[in-house]
Amino acid sequence: MKKSLGYQTTVDFYNCNKNTINSVSTITTILETAAKLMNLNVVNTTIHQFSPIGISGVIVIKESHIAIHTWPEHNYVALDFLHAVPLTILKKVYYGSKNNLNLIK
Repeated sequence: MKKSLGYQTTVDFYNCNKNTINSVSTITTILETAAKLMNLNVVNTTIHQFSPIGISGVIVIKESHIAIHTWPEHNYVALDFLHAVPLTILKKVYYGSKNNLNLIK
């Protein structure tokens, strides 16, 4: 059996505020703050605003990446983390919430 080179965590957010999840500055701030709180090393941030609505973006981190896609018209956000070590802080933050958190090894 091959050793895993990383962990993939997906988080689905429902019932999000459509204005919040359609703001590039807000999404950038939230993602960069989250990376800092998790002690991840940010290399580059690219966030794209679609017309008429929606955002996709990625933060390249030394450990791998954080990706986001928003669908304001559905009040929905999908997050994807690929990282070298388990992000146990995510389980602590989202345990028991109405959002879905999946850890794939």
